[in-house]
Amino acid sequence: MFQSVKSARLTDKKLVWVDEAVFTFNTFSTRAWSARHDTIRVQDTDARVQTMAFIAAISEDCGLEAWAMHPNAIGTPAFASFVEQLSGKFRGAEFAIFLDNLQVHKTQAVAEACKELRAQRIFNVPYSPDFNGIEDYFSLVKAEYKKLVLQRLLQGLRVESQALIRQSVELVEKEKIQRCVGHGLKCIMAKAQELNLA
Repeated sequence: MFQSVKSARLTDKKLVWVDEAVFTFNTFSTRAWSARHDTIRVQDTDARVQTMAFIAAISEDCGLEAWAMHPNAIGTPAFASFVEQLSGKFRGAEFAIFLDNLQVHKTQAVAEACKELRAQRIFNVPYSPDFNGIEDYFSLVKAEYKKLVLQRLLQGLRVESQALIRQSVELVEKEKIQRCVGHGLKCIMAKAQELNLA
């Protein structure tokens, strides 16, 4: 993994981090600050929204490259389609995808699609989320989403998860996304030096 990341960066091959996150009923704040001696209560049944899967690709130079929402978990066809979307964005140029070890990333159909689309898969070392900057990005998006849900509940407004996810994505600035990627790369390079692989 270390050598593959290093090679992609040295050869100026586009390197993107791709992963999925799930937004569920539990993806909202259960507590928030209120005025002193003032208790705020909301109907959490209003927040029982449809579960949505969110797939995204981020990079060091552009921040958010692409994203999509799905009403169900991201399966092989949806993941392969997302890789095809990225390939179109990069105009068919060879690129590398940094992935975790989720089973859908390793299916035969995804392997074949990536080969056809000239997308090199780089798998993260197991149990090393600090190398995967997209995890930090998802934390930022979910933090924005939780704030938006709480605001709507406090105002007595209906929670529309798809619209709020879109809004949350737009609220995370490019520089913050780039810092997420940079942090992951910094952790990768530090570990490579520690193991004398750099």
